[in-house]
Amino acid sequence: MGDGVPLIRLGDTLLVSLQGDLDDAAALRIEDRVAREVARIGAKGTLDGDSGDGWAVASSRGRLAALVVDALGHGPLAHAGSVSAVTALGERPTDDLTGYVRRAHEAMRTTRGGVLGVGVIHAQLGELTQASVGNVSGHVRVEGVSSTLRSREGTLGTALEMPQVHRAAYPWGPGATLVLASDGLRSHRELLARPGLLRHDPTVVAAAVLRDAERNADDATVLVVRDEREPAG
Repeated sequence: MGDGVPLIRLGDTLLVSLQGDLDDAAALRIEDRVAREVARIGAKGTLDGDSGDGWAVASSRGRLAALVVDALGHGPLAHAGSVSAVTALGERPTDDLTGYVRRAHEAMRTTRGGVLGVGVIHAQLGELTQASVGNVSGHVRVEGVSSTLRSREGTLGTALEMPQVHRAAYPWGPGATLVLASDGLRSHRELLARPGLLRHDPTVVAAAVLRDAERNADDATVLVVRDEREPAG
């Protein structure tokens, strides 16, 4: 699986987290032995000092959770914020998305705060559920149809009351792809519309988006999750 990719076993949860790249040599396949579903993950991020961006995937109870978090600012304090949100994902990651966002909000209250987008894939039910606060963007492509995952303005960890959480459900199936990206990337929507791009390996998709997208003066992260089951027909 490659050096430097931390795997944390918490009960029946397998949490994988990294700030920066999951490169081609360390391309990750997660197999949930209960659900017998396999996903392939690709992630790329800018990493210059302590990044405020982070990502994680967690496999639990036949489901797969994928997270991108963008803590406010850059440097050690921002890094602490993203680590807080990632750590909170390890606690019942796929049971209750609103509950996870609440835990992340509480954990980030001792930091600068930040925004996040999280999706839970239930392959057997053919469903992706999504929750987000702030400007982490998301896209899902299933059977040739692309959808933009909507979000709601807000910042976690900066006030006593948790901001409103946007939640939605989308179809999922064999060959489907989920993309989550932080706001350090401005033009990735147009890049994802390139014919055939999402048919490539997730590590290639993530690298292409990070290479070609216009960037803000900010950390940038893109996470790509692909369902490796072959589509029917």
